[in-house]
Amino acid sequence: MWLRANFLVQLSNATVLYIRANVYLCLFMYRQ
Repeated sequence: MWLRANFLVQLSNATVLYIRANVYLCLFMYRQ
């Protein structure tokens, strides 16, 4: 049970980082 919760937390953190990276990439492309 704890392992599953830990996995979900890591998955959500990875998703947030992925979305943030995409936003930064879009801003970088937009500025050039």
